[in-house]
Amino acid sequence: MVIDSKTLVSDGGTLELICNDANWCQLSLRVQQNEYRLGAEVRQIVVSRLIQGLDEHLPPATAGMIAGIHVCWVCSLAEGHYSIYAADHAGRRCLFFQDPSGNLAAKLELSGMERLSWLAQLAG
Repeated sequence: MVIDSKTLVSDGGTLELICNDANWCQLSLRVQQNEYRLGAEVRQIVVSRLIQGLDEHLPPATAGMIAGIHVCWVCSLAEGHYSIYAADHAGRRCLFFQDPSGNLAAKLELSGMERLSWLAQLAG
């Protein structure tokens, strides 16, 4: 049974979190005409790691490079096995979604206002 859901909207796409009564949270991403079922993890882990990836100050970019940009790891999900990475680039927070094979599936660029809105929704 679904007990909590959050839909985080940006100009570039939508990240949806659906959590059930077992505290398991599934993530899906819609970018343009594409939808990705990213995977799932315990709600507390998903929310806390997304908040860290959206915080004003990111951890050091030690996870390598994606699309020529140094990134930090945000989280890796069970089931769908996608990974999420973050970076600041050209004044925007970039979120990179890597598929289980390590290929870049999608990238979202968040404005400062979108990033703050997502943080507020996740914290609420």
